[in-house]
Formats: sequence, C-alpha cells, structure tokens
Amino acid sequence: MASVTFWRFGRRFLGYLSIVRGWFLLSLVFLLLGAALTAAKAWIIQPTVDTFLEGPAQYAQLRLLIGALLAIFVALAVFNWLYSVVARMTSARIVEAIRTDLFRHLQRHSLGYFSKGSSSDIVARVVNDVTMFDVSAVAALQGLIRNGLTLLFLLGVMLIQEFKWGLVSFSVAILAGLVLRSMGGRMMIVARDVQDGLAKVTHQLTEMTGGIAVILGFGVAQDWDNRFAETSRDQYRLQVKLSRIRSSAAALVDIVIGITVAGILLWMGSALLNAELTEGQLLSFLAVMFLMQGPAQRIAQCVAGLASGLAAGARAFELFDAEPEIRDPSSPQSFPQGDGSLEFRNVSFAYDDKLAVRDLSFQVSPRELVVMVGRSGAGKSSVAKLIQRFYDPTEGQVLIDGIDIGQVRRQDLCRVVSYVAQDVFLFNETIEANITVGVPNATAQQVREAVELTCLDEVIDELPHGLQTVVGERGVRLSGGQQQRIAIARAVLTDARILVFDEATSALDMDLEQRILQNLVSASRARTILAITHRLGLAEIADRILVLRDGRLVEEGTSVSLVATGGEFSQLQLAADARLLR
Repeated sequence: MASVTFWRFGRRFLGYLSIVRGWFLLSLVFLLLGAALTAAKAWIIQPTVDTFLEGPAQYAQLRLLIGALLAIFVALAVFNWLYSVVARMTSARIVEAIRTDLFRHLQRHSLGYFSKGSSSDIVARVVNDVTMFDVSAVAALQGLIRNGLTLLFLLGVMLIQEFKWGLVSFSVAILAGLVLRSMGGRMMIVARDVQDGLAKVTHQLTEMTGGIAVILGFGVAQDWDNRFAETSRDQYRLQVKLSRIRSSAAALVDIVIGITVAGILLWMGSALLNAELTEGQLLSFLAVMFLMQGPAQRIAQCVAGLASGLAAGARAFELFDAEPEIRDPSSPQSFPQGDGSLEFRNVSFAYDDKLAVRDLSFQVSPRELVVMVGRSGAGKSSVAKLIQRFYDPTEGQVLIDGIDIGQVRRQDLCRVVSYVAQDVFLFNETIEANITVGVPNATAQQVREAVELTCLDEVIDELPHGLQTVVGERGVRLSGGQQQRIAIARAVLTDARILVFDEATSALDMDLEQRILQNLVSASRARTILAITHRLGLAEIADRILVLRDGRLVEEGTSVSLVATGGEFSQLQLAADARLLR
C-alpha cells in the first residue's frame, strides 16, 4: 500500500514538474555547465603545476593557464548564481500550483468531508507539509542532481588521470549510494511520523485558541498544559530519532570517503616516490578528491532532506485521494423561471448508517412561510442541509420548482437557495464585506435594503464606523443576535427564491424575530421561507407548521388546528410553557 501511495505521489509530482519543464530544463543546463566547470577546475591544476615546475621557458603558457583558471572561477560563479535563481523560481511555482489545486479540490468537497476530519490537520497539510516539501524535497532533489552531476564529472576526471583508482572511487561512490538509499527509507518513515506529530501540535494549538473561553471558564488550563507538553515531548523524541538517522548516514559516508582517501594517498605517495607520478598529477588528483568530498557529503544531506520532504509531500498529496461525495452531474439541468416551490419526495438520509430522515414527504408552496418544529434529534437540521445539498439523500428526491436538485450544478443551486445556520461564521472583515460575500458587486442601495429588512440598521446606526465596522475574528466584537442579523442580511442580499433558516434567529428576542420574518414575507420580492426552530412562538405567524419526530412528518397544519388535535405539537407547546413557568 505504501509503495502504491508513493508511486501515485511520484506521478503527481512529475505532473507538476511538467508545468515548469522549461525552467527546470534551463536549471539542468546551468547544473551541467557548473559541474563541468568544477571538473575543469580540478583538471587544469595538473598542466598548471607541471608548467610551473618546468621553469621560466614556459612562462607564457603558464599565464595562459592561470587566465583560463580565473575564467573558470568567474564562469562557475555566474552559472551557480543563474542556477540558484532559476531553481528557486521553479520550486516556488510548483508549490504555488500544488497549494492552489489543493485549495480548489477542498472546496469541491461536501460538508460531510469537513465534519469527519480536523480543520487543523487540513491546514497543517496545505501549509506546513507543502512548505516542508518545498524546502526539503524540491530543494533536495535539485541539490541531489547538482551534486550528483558534479561528482560524476569529477569521477570522469579521475578516470582520465588514473583509470584504476578512478574505477575504485567510482565503486566506492556506488557503495555509498546504496547505503544512503537504505537509510533513506528509514528516514522517510520517521519523517512521516514527525509531520504527523507536527500536525497534532497544530491541532492542539488551534483548539486552545478557539476554545480558550471554555478552558479558562472551567479552570482546566493546567490539564491542557500537560496535554500539550506530552505532545511536544513526543515530537521532540521523533525529531531526535530522525536527526540520529541523518547523522548516521552522513557519518557512514564520511567513513567511506576517509578510507578511500587514505588508500589512494598511500598508493599515490608510493608512486610519487618511485617517480611513477608527476607533482602535477598528484596535486590534480588531490584537488579532485578534495572537490569530491563536498558534493559527497551534500548528497548525504540531500538524501535526508529528500526523505523528510517526500514524507511531507505524501501527506499533503493524500488530500487529493479523497474524492468529493457531492458532484455536479455530467449533464446538468437548469432551474426554470419559478417562484420557489420546495418538495421532499420520499426522502431518507443517514449519517454513518444512522437514519436521520425517514421516508419524508412534504411540500412548501411559493412565497409561503413554513415553520418546521420537533424535538432535539428529530431531523430538522438534516432537512436544511439536504435542501442546500450539503449531503445527498440516501433515498428519494428533493425538488425545487419541479427539478431534482441532484441534477443541477451546486453553483446554480446557491443562486436559488440561501441557507442560514444557527452557528454564524463571520470573516474578520467589515460588516459590509460580510453581508456582500455572496454578491460582491452589490450596490449601496441593495445593501441598505437587506440591512433594513433584517432590522440591522438599528445596530449599524449606533456604530461609529457603521457598515465599515470590523467585526473581529468570527464576529467576536458583536453580540450573537447582531451576528445572526448580519448572516440573515447576507442571505437576503443574494435574492434567492428560497430562504432556509436553521435556528437562524435563536439569539434574537421573539418580537425582533417576528418583525424580521414579517419584513421578509411582506417585501416587494417575497420569498419562500422554511424556518426551522425550537421556539414555538414563531409558529403564530407561519402559514403552515410541519412537525417532525424521529425523522418523519407526524403533523402538519396551522398553530390553531394542531393545538386542537392535542398531538405532538401540542405536547411540544406544553413542554415549552412548563419551562417558562420554572
């Protein structure tokens, strides 16, 4: 399974590499030129030294060789600079493409995907893991190619100078590569654990900042300190383990290089004493060995970085493996010019095999205000989410103006239905920016109408900066009722045919709640409204009431008729009255 995942990751990475293939190939050209010049720098030492030892007669040739050596150093510096710039552009473009595609892919998912997973884990994969992939894997791959080519060219010079010992050095390089490959697999496993641990740290930090009021309110800060300290210790142990494996790999390479250098020096010293080798050949050979040591050590470091980066990249790319549960149809239909009728036709729906809605059928006529009530767990919120197609029914159909919403694009559905939940999410922007999320090009008049319909003008007129007031993260600077009115205004501004309120007015007093709904019903652009609520007082202004129990429709009618029957609605009202009397 791991090999299949890695192979899939490799194919995806090659796909992103193809986006920058021009820049990547250009960087390879600079790499080749740099590696060749590094080898030339070592090779030119032999004729320079031999010419110098031959005496003044060769002075002109010596000046030519030194000039060539200087030209090599300058050209090498230029090509290294060009490579660094192009390589960074290449890796940055790859990361940009990966993050953009991940963001786009995540937005294709349904609400169910995000309710099952951790938001902090998603953030860690898109931000931390992709960053680690960039600074480790991509950079390490570029470094591996760069140092590998340099080493290869230097080995070529060594083979030309002394084939036998060049062949020995080549064999040692292969041995060192096998050692690094073996340890690279271990490093990648531990590096994956390190990234998982880092995601846990991010998760706990996110939960602490989001739930600080609960933590302080219940006096459990010390417990959270202990939990975070334990997670940090686990992360520390993994980091030490990974560092130990990396250091071991580098040490093994150094030992192999040391043994090889000692053996070659012993042979070359004997050859020089026996006049079988010139001073120039010795110095050139030593220069090659000296220049090879750096790339060999850097290759070991690159293998370690590549292992960490690939582990992080694999974690990030796993997000692509989760296919969206809710998809647009291959041949979508269009909504007709309707007034916003809504119908549930024999709909059933389950969360993880637990039925929340059972064979539910009802109709809401255009411009009708229908209130849906029921005990906790009756399936009311599931109905709201099915209308917005956050989930698809297990059985049956949800129809708007006679069209099955599963046969239209999600984008088109959003133009027809606006949904407001009890838990309001506001961006850390101005009130106006939060209202115009769905209609960014709305005129000032349209915004003002939405504000007046939702009685939000009473709040805005009292604020020093009015609509330009920044609400804070998640609307923390506003009360719950003010947040809900902004959310309702946001839904109203879209001019959708159908408004679905899921406890969207729970933080408002009864009088304000009724005023807002009456404003929406009597507005020049009347809308179909389905208001899901536990507050039965809202039923007094409803055209019709739907009563749910265990995911089924058990009663339907007006407030007066339902009270007269003495059924489920009557029992709910009696229970509500009893709570008020306490």
